[in-house]
This record gives sequence, C-alpha cells and structure tokens, in this order.
Amino acid sequence: MPTDIEVSYAAVRGTPTLPAGRPVLTWGTHPEHGTGWTLWHRGHGGHAEVVGYFIPGDLTDIDLVVRSAQAYLDHRAR
Repeated sequence: MPTDIEVSYAAVRGTPTLPAGRPVLTWGTHPEHGTGWTLWHRGHGGHAEVVGYFIPGDLTDIDLVVRSAQAYLDHRAR
C-alpha cells in the first residue's frame, strides 16, 4: 500500500500540519529516544498524531527512514 510520505527537515515544535492528510516524517531530538525521525499521521479526529513510531538516525539516513516508515504503515494497514 504505497503512501506519499512528506519529509520535514525542519525541527517541529508541537504538532505538525499534515499536508493533504499525508503522513509526515519530522527530524529532531525526542526527549526519551534521542535524535531521529518521528512519524505522524492524521488520527481518527482529523488531527495530527504520532503514529508511535520513532526511527533513530541522522539526516543522512532519509532513504532508509522513508522505507522503514512505509513498511510500518503498510504493516499497520493490514
């Protein structure tokens, strides 16, 4: 189930705005997990929420991160 994942390299404070309802990967420092990527999607109420999926890594890991996020979303959709 291919999904067009938006990637945001800017640090996000608070909840990001999801463009056209697409999932968004944001990069930054998580207080519990350290530096990496957080996957967001539109929740049941129509608001952005964390999928509960954090991918540790650096900015240069984007190809691997997008593939990992896509695999997670595909698995979750089953």
